Amino acid sequence: MKNFKRILALALIALMTLSLAACGKTDAEKLIGKWNFDTKSIFTLAGVPEDQTEMVESLGGVSGSMEFTKDGKCIMSLNLMGQPLNEEGTYTVEGNKLTIDTTVHEFKIEKKTLYLTDTDLGATLTLTKAK
Repeated sequence: MKNFKRILALALIALMTLSLAACGKTDAEKLIGKWNFDTKSIFTLAGVPEDQTEMVESLGGVSGSMEFTKDGKCIMSLNLMGQPLNEEGTYTVEGNKLTIDTTVHEFKIEKKTLYLTDTDLGATLTLTKAK
């Protein structure tokens, strides 16, 4: 009887530990959905020099988003001075590495903010979760 109680207690502890682990989403799961670029990130992505950002805003501004789907698709939509740019590709996640097509980014999600660091560009893009 004493051994049975110990085994039961250990089994309950293991079950509770697993249930806690199952409650938290992984970063790969948190990534799924639509994310909006902040304006400065779009300027960085488009290569607009900082001293020309005001002029770009006056010519129609910028906006954009990236959407990550459950089936591994990545859809980027940008509007730069009234000109739409839409790209679709695939993505994979491994640890803190996000590979979009063949480009590898380091990524981090804090609350509703996604940080994508592109080491080739030497820039970190900031996106916020769309509502």
